[in-house]
Amino acid sequence: MSSTSPTPIRFQGPPEALEALVARPAADFDQATLSYQSDGHASSATPLVAAPGVGPLTWLYAQLAPATPPGTYQGRISTEKGELPCILHVLERHEVVVFPSMLELGVVSPGSRTHLHLTVYNNGNGDERLPRVMGLGALETEGLEEALSAAYRDPNLRGLDRVAKVADELALRHVLVRVTARNGHGVLRTGELRDLELELRWPTRMRAGRSYAGTWPIAAGQRLSARFTAAGDADTSEDNHE
Repeated sequence: MSSTSPTPIRFQGPPEALEALVARPAADFDQATLSYQSDGHASSATPLVAAPGVGPLTWLYAQLAPATPPGTYQGRISTEKGELPCILHVLERHEVVVFPSMLELGVVSPGSRTHLHLTVYNNGNGDERLPRVMGLGALETEGLEEALSAAYRDPNLRGLDRVAKVADELALRHVLVRVTARNGHGVLRTGELRDLELELRWPTRMRAGRSYAGTWPIAAGQRLSARFTAAGDADTSEDNHE
C-alpha cells in the first residue's frame, strides 16, 4: 500500500451492519481488523469482512456493538500491509420491544375505560421517547368490504361519487381510541426495561357488536396492534340500506 496518506475509507450504516465500498482488491483486506475512537478511548479490534464488488470494487463490512450510539467516529483498519484511516458514520437504529405486541382486548363498553400494563425494552442504539398521549385508530374488521359494497350497490352513484361514498362509509366504521400513559412515559434509555401503564378510553360512537382492529405508534419504528369488540348486539340492518 502507498506510503502517502490515503483518503479515509467511509463506512455507513447501523452499528451491526456498517459497510463501505473501496477501489481495492479484496485480498488487501485478508485478516483485516477495524478499531475506532469513542470518548477518547480506542475500541477493541473488530474483524473486517471483504467481498468482491463490481469490477475493481470491494465491499467492506463491519459489526460494532449493537448499542453503539449514532454519530461519526474516526477509525483505523489494520491489514497485513499496514494501516488505513477510516470514518464510521453510525446511523440510528430504532428498536423498541413491546410485550405483549398484540393486544386482544375482548368486549369493551362504549364510554368506558380499560387499564393495561405493557413491558417495553429499548434495544436500539439511541434514546426513545414514549409519548403520554396516543391515538389508536381502528376500523371495523369488515369495514372495507362493507364500504365498497355500499358504494357498488347504489345505482344512483357514478365515478367520483362512488369514491366519496366509500370514504363516508369508512368514516362511519372507523373510531379513534384515546390512549393515555398513566405511568412509564418519557425518555427510554438504550438498554432500559420498563413497565408502561396505559388507559384506553373507548369512544361512544362505536357500533354495538362490531369487531375492530387497529394499530398505534408507541415509539419510533414500533406500532402496537389491538383487536376489540364493542359490547351489545350488532344491528345488521344498518348495512342493508340501499
